[in-house]
Amino acid sequence: MELRQLIYFRAAARTLSFTAAAKECYVAQASLSQQIKQLEKELGTQLFIRKNNVLILTDSGSILLQDAEKILHDVDEAMDHVSRAQMTQRFRLGFYGHPFGKYFPSLLAGFHKENPNIEIFLIEGTVETITEQLLQNRLDGIVSALDGTLHQNPLLKRELLWESGYTLIVPKGMYPPGKPITLKDKIPLPVITLSNTMQRQINQILAVDRMSQGDGSFDSSSDVSQGDGSFDSSETEGRSDGAAGTEAHSDRSSDTETRSEGSSGTETRLDRAPDTETRSEGSTDVGRRANTHHTVELLVASGQCAALLPELLAEGTDYVQVHPIKETSLRYQSYFICREDNHLPACRRFVDYTRDFLKKI
Repeated sequence: MELRQLIYFRAAARTLSFTAAAKECYVAQASLSQQIKQLEKELGTQLFIRKNNVLILTDSGSILLQDAEKILHDVDEAMDHVSRAQMTQRFRLGFYGHPFGKYFPSLLAGFHKENPNIEIFLIEGTVETITEQLLQNRLDGIVSALDGTLHQNPLLKRELLWESGYTLIVPKGMYPPGKPITLKDKIPLPVITLSNTMQRQINQILAVDRMSQGDGSFDSSSDVSQGDGSFDSSETEGRSDGAAGTEAHSDRSSDTETRSEGSSGTETRLDRAPDTETRSEGSTDVGRRANTHHTVELLVASGQCAALLPELLAEGTDYVQVHPIKETSLRYQSYFICREDNHLPACRRFVDYTRDFLKKI
């Protein structure tokens, strides 16, 4: 039994005419009649009664017609599935937190509307886990800030999606609404952030400012902490030996020491390696408990800290307020990162659409 025999049979059963069935199937009538006779021979039963150029469907023919309709319907569906699969592209996107804040859902919805043939798979994880999956070719691309050396890999290529400044979020009522803040101000809370790159920039700003004071002093109330699992900050440690003198270290001059006679014996280290844990006296390393901007906002609302977040992610609520930062040199950059050997059209379309989308915000 062949599919074409079932197709010819169904046409003849519907029209009850070999002539009409042949026209419907775009074949010669003799060829159609021959195939139906061959089908009857294989089944060992008569499917039509031929009488005065009129076809009458037998009981066996009626049973076969029902099954033929089901079989041919399934075949049509299978062919349609295969055809759509050839047109549909799978796009596996990894991300950390909400890379574009409240705009991320609408960005994805708009991208899907413009590219209905691209099926998006979203995989959320830490920066480390999604980068590992990308290198293993289990993801087509990821959206992430380019922090430290994590993505400095020759197997990966990067495209800038978005760049913005930072804002400071503080507990409600801490400052007059809308007041611009500088990081050189004595912020009375630890300041946490999610970016290693920005952390180093902040440490440099604080280091220059503290050194310019001339006495090497350092106020622990202006500590800046990280929220990405490390506590790389400008923090203070009490010295157990009680020795006099203040030491200031930076990543640029780790062997340089500045001392102030008669100081309280406090040692300050700026821009430590990310795996170094430091604490300021009487404070907690709140940054260790903040790994997304939502978590950061909750910690700020609790009154434990202030935070620096990209402008697109920071929002005022009933419990926190947003302030502009005067340090315009602090910039946040978000990238689309994929393998160097990735030439998937969906990646190019996502990058182009995301850039256009963010320009309109």
